[in-house]
Amino acid sequence: ANAGVWSQPWQHNRWAVAFQTNLKTPSGVEWTQDTGFLTGTGLTNLSLTAYGRFKWVPFWSSTLSVGYTVKFPAIVGYVLEDDGFGNGRMKAGDDFNVTLKQTLQVRPNLSADVQAAFSYRGATYVGAAGPGLGWYDPYYLYEPTTFVDIGGAVYLEPAQWFDVHIDL
Repeated sequence: ANAGVWSQPWQHNRWAVAFQTNLKTPSGVEWTQDTGFLTGTGLTNLSLTAYGRFKWVPFWSSTLSVGYTVKFPAIVGYVLEDDGFGNGRMKAGDDFNVTLKQTLQVRPNLSADVQAAFSYRGATYVGAAGPGLGWYDPYYLYEPTTFVDIGGAVYLEPAQWFDVHIDL
C-alpha cells in the first residue's frame, strides 16, 4: 500500500519545481510458509523526492529528479533462521536515486521519453529477533551497490482519460 503527497510550489512557463513524499507500508502475503508465494516486502519505506523541469522549446523538456528512500527494519516471515531461534528480521539498504529524463512532445496526444537513472542502494542484512532480543546475529545479505538504468517510453492518449504507455 502506497500513500503520498505531491507539492508544486513553483510553476512557470519554462520551468517548474515539485516535491513528493511517499510512504509504502507492508502489504500482501508476508508469511509464505502457508501459501508458498510472496506478494509483499514486509518493510516500510519513506521516500522524499525533488523534481525540476525545464522546457527548452515548446516540444522538448528535461526533468531531473533526486530522491532518497529510508527502509525501516522489520520482522518478515520469509527470512527464516536456522535452528528456529526466532523470527527473521530484515534491514534493506536505503536508496539514493537520480534520474534525468528528456521528453519530446511530438503531438498533443503523443510523446516520447529517453531517461537515464542512477541509484545507490545500501547494504541489506538479515538476522533474527526473538524473546528479549531486538536483533540477533545479523549478517550481510547484499553489499552496497550502484545501478545505472537507461530506457525510453512512448505515451499515446487516444481519448481523454485513457493513456497507452510502451516502456523499455
